[in-house]
Amino acid sequence: MPRRVAASNSCLPFASGPLCAYSLRTGQVEHLQEAANFCAAIQERGYLRDANAPAEDAGAAAVLRRLRFAARYVVVALLLERLDVARAAAADLAAGVAAARAVLTPTDAAAWAQTHRDAAAFVEVGRR
Repeated sequence: MPRRVAASNSCLPFASGPLCAYSLRTGQVEHLQEAANFCAAIQERGYLRDANAPAEDAGAAAVLRRLRFAARYVVVALLLERLDVARAAAADLAAGVAAARAVLTPTDAAAWAQTHRDAAAFVEVGRR
């Protein structure tokens, strides 16, 4: 049985750490576009593709990295009004949340499920 881990902010993922976090704090369009391009390249190259696989000790960190990446990608896409990209990232977040249930503590799994519901609601509102 995989070991359950608690989510922490101690290890920001390389895939969306400093660049995306800075872009979200400043809100400058140029930085948001750069973050979106960076996230799209990560998706295209499949750097986090295996993170949704059943995880063991090292895999738990990968699942958390994938969840944080998908959540940030949804926010960046929504801020840039790229609804198709936000919809795809929200679907990716849903897949990550489903995979994370086996690895995360019940409290953290519930928090990520709520994050997905919130992201899906924002995407739905953006459609209108």
